[in-house]
Amino acid sequence: MRPDPRSAFAHDAGDQRAGLLKQAERARLLAAPFTARVLESCFRQLDAAPALAQRIDTWQGDFAGDAVALRLAAGLHALGQHHAPPRLGALYAALDGDFDAAISEALAAYEPFLLDWISGPTQTNETARAAAFMAGLMVASQQDNLPAELLEIGTSAGLNLNMAHYRYDLADVACGDPSSPLRITPAWNGPPPPYAAITVARARGVDLNPINLGDPFCQERMTAYVWADQPERALRLKRAMAIALQHPPAIESGSALPWLRQQLASPQQRGIRRVVFNSMVLQYFAQPDRHTVHDAIHRAGAQADADRPLVWLSLEWEAERSKVSLRMTSWPSAAPQSVELAICTPYCDHIHWQAVP
Repeated sequence: MRPDPRSAFAHDAGDQRAGLLKQAERARLLAAPFTARVLESCFRQLDAAPALAQRIDTWQGDFAGDAVALRLAAGLHALGQHHAPPRLGALYAALDGDFDAAISEALAAYEPFLLDWISGPTQTNETARAAAFMAGLMVASQQDNLPAELLEIGTSAGLNLNMAHYRYDLADVACGDPSSPLRITPAWNGPPPPYAAITVARARGVDLNPINLGDPFCQERMTAYVWADQPERALRLKRAMAIALQHPPAIESGSALPWLRQQLASPQQRGIRRVVFNSMVLQYFAQPDRHTVHDAIHRAGAQADADRPLVWLSLEWEAERSKVSLRMTSWPSAAPQSVELAICTPYCDHIHWQAVP
């Protein structure tokens, strides 16, 4: 039986270190038992790295929202890929062994590396999320099938800006580029999405620290954020990065808010649907900034017309962090409403599609 992505991944308040166990539970529910055991061992062995333990215990901010446990797991995965230390490399090669001995040794020996690693944001840029956005674009295209102009905030390496270069099997609906070497096939629950041929006229995004895929270190960092016991995700990322080297995404370095305002204020070509989209990034924004994003898009929507429509596709945790929801808001509309199109697992390997009204 396919797991239902609506399963609650509730975030409970508590001491920060316990967040490692909460993330371990999520990893196990998402078919990553090795990663779960790594995080559980981190919880037990964290004091082998006193400065790291103190940093985690006194983390300022939302421990779950900042994905600190995922950062630590990725840092250890990066070390494991380089067999540093060798016992950790053997653990990752076999996906089994003496977890506590290997993790304790790595925490103690590479504490400065791990401290530096968790100081930076996550870099998943999960391309399976492109399936959710492609389904959303097909819903938006039911009336007129206009070409899309894509604007992404928090684009990371820009892999989802290349969504038109991937092929998809969404329930019984095949779409995208049929010749693409990257095929995205999420487990699908619910009715199939409505089919439409999607044309992307232009795609660009912004990130505070865009990932340069021409740098092997950046590729390694992104790969480390893929859980070691999910090789299909690693292969998907590898193929998406290869496509990005052939079709470099247009990414600007900068803050999302001024960039978004500037893009929305720029003239929109007649006969083009402007689409703002974001995935798992708003959790890193301060609450006032989230409101600013909402207000900026809604103000732009108020200026939209039938020849220059606007759509906002947002794939984010709900406020209580119980589910990841794909929502669509579209204009022109006298009273735009956010419609929930799907409930997804965080990496969109499972999508529960809702009937569109």
